[in-house]
Amino acid sequence: MKNLIRILLIAFIGTAITGAGTQANTVIPSDDPVSIKESTNGVLHFDRVIGEVQDGQILFVGDKAEIVASWTKVLNMHSDFTIAFTDIQISKEGEFYFLRGRDEQNLASSAVQLILDADKLYERKYLPEGSDEAGHGYTVTCSGCLSTGSGSAGECQPELLQGSGWYCSDCSEGTCTKSTTSGGGGAIP
Repeated sequence: MKNLIRILLIAFIGTAITGAGTQANTVIPSDDPVSIKESTNGVLHFDRVIGEVQDGQILFVGDKAEIVASWTKVLNMHSDFTIAFTDIQISKEGEFYFLRGRDEQNLASSAVQLILDADKLYERKYLPEGSDEAGHGYTVTCSGCLSTGSGSAGECQPELLQGSGWYCSDCSEGTCTKSTTSGGGGAIP
């Protein structure tokens, strides 16, 4: 089973590195996630502040509608899906922070990793392996079977498997498809 997973990971690595692409529900390797405990020194994140952590509360900084509009525009220009977010939120999952968006009309869910630096949350930069380049943004979108019922939580959602990369969680009905979007200016310019 491990060999099969390794073969699948190697087969899809080119798409994850080159930018936008759509695949079936398969783990796609990307740069390893960055722990919130690591020092970023301004290198591993973009400059725009997305949120902040105050007294354990996660808050958006600035206009939430502007963040939705910026993220939606980038995804619609560089993704195989059409996105119109009905909700976005910042979440802490284990030791990582994420900006997550849901589009219930188009049955899609997107996620981008955030970095905590001095109580501020920024979009993470992914650095090409072995490169001194400035890095790029990386959003994962899953679409096809997003459900809103009480028993369907977590279906067709972007999930990050530490050390392996992003995948889409399973569907109870239908097929969940994944698209990755990357760009030099980040997902939320």
